[in-house]
Amino acid sequence: MPTARPSHPLGRTARLARAPALALAAVAAVACSGGDGAGSFCERAGALAERMAGIDDPTTGEYAAAVAEMRETDPPEEIADDWRTITGYYEALADPAGGTPSPTDAVTREAGDAVDRYLAEECGI
Repeated sequence: MPTARPSHPLGRTARLARAPALALAAVAAVACSGGDGAGSFCERAGALAERMAGIDDPTTGEYAAAVAEMRETDPPEEIADDWRTITGYYEALADPAGGTPSPTDAVTREAGDAVDRYLAEECGI
């Protein structure tokens, strides 16, 4: 039986994750057309949001693969710690024995806000 996911710790990213796949791909392509390190991160973050949007059960292999890709994503230095915090949140969701992490935890919320700001300002998403 699918486990209900708690609300997403990222405000804007949560809305982005619910956007249609075509719109997400278009935003990522336009915002990240530079090809530099930030552009590469933006493209990968957009693709990850698209993947995560279609996953309802955090205990599936598909979810685990998406989180593993998130863990392997090399974020820009200015949000690296925040990216790891959010990745840890998603990893915790996949462990039903560990309980459900709170997206309103101050550290998680601050990390989500920092990643949201970066995605908006640097990636245009």
